[in-house]
Amino acid sequence: MVFVQDFQVLDTPFKAAATFVDAHAEALIESAFAGARVDGERIRARVGPAGWPSLFSKTVDVRVAPLRARGDGLVLSFRWSSVGGAPLFPRLEGELELAPLGELQTELRVHGQYDPPAGFLGRGLDRILLHRVAESTIRAFLNGAGSSIGSVTSYGTDSPDPR
Repeated sequence: MVFVQDFQVLDTPFKAAATFVDAHAEALIESAFAGARVDGERIRARVGPAGWPSLFSKTVDVRVAPLRARGDGLVLSFRWSSVGGAPLFPRLEGELELAPLGELQTELRVHGQYDPPAGFLGRGLDRILLHRVAESTIRAFLNGAGSSIGSVTSYGTDSPDPR
């Protein structure tokens, strides 16, 4: 298994961020992927590193588990897996975590794990290039989620829709 992670600090109080994520968890995941769409109970999205050639992106099915508490934070588990064809992108199991960081900020962290495809050759290719693609993809996902949550300064009827 290969692990990837990234984090950012949002200038949004944890209570406002947590209320927003609780109310819009699935929409938040959709908004973290540019151009995602809902197909029944499944989310289809294009994943890949921001600014990289489309060769390094792939359409994936995204599954989201219910939001749950962990310590004084919240965790949203998700899984994405490649749609069709031989997967250059392996299945990724991940979590998006929110935690209070003082009174006025929230730490947003994403971490996940995947098993490189194609056995020995895939593991070698992962060490050379694909792990950087995975890290950049996770960062793009985190930035999308952070933009939606960070746009919230106080939760209420005038809060922005994450999509």
